[in-house]
Amino acid sequence: MGGYPARVGITNGVSRTIEAQYSGETLVQLDSNTSNGTPNYVSGLIYRKRNSTVPGRMVFQFRAGNLLDALQVDAGVDQSLSSGVSTGALLGTASDPAGGPVTVEWRVLSTNGSTVPVVIANPTQLSTVVTFEAGARIDFQLVVHRPSDPTISASDVTTINP
Repeated sequence: MGGYPARVGITNGVSRTIEAQYSGETLVQLDSNTSNGTPNYVSGLIYRKRNSTVPGRMVFQFRAGNLLDALQVDAGVDQSLSSGVSTGALLGTASDPAGGPVTVEWRVLSTNGSTVPVVIANPTQLSTVVTFEAGARIDFQLVVHRPSDPTISASDVTTINP
């Protein structure tokens, strides 16, 4: 509704995050379909659960101050480019402290001031080149998933400023 979709999960506020499946997807987490009222049994928050038998309850575990099952993600530092520059580099990092593989995807969150599409050369690579309208401010989101458990994901945002 004019902003970013709600994110559901928990983070240590720095580098480790667990997000619920469908987190950040517009209208997907609602209890029912907004156009016809049909219950959203697959992705509605009141129907889903994590480490619990109670629908709507998500339990996250900590041990010795560490969030268990959390993925590490860092979209990199915000960048300030000259106003005439129309290419940049996204340099993210991501890992699974449990040692398993992760998949990554870069997304464009917003293109403030841009009238042409943003092109991400390879959105499934941590380091990739982006092309955009010179002088545009663009917010990019790095989303990381654990292939062995699609209910686990994490994300971080970086900005390219003119």
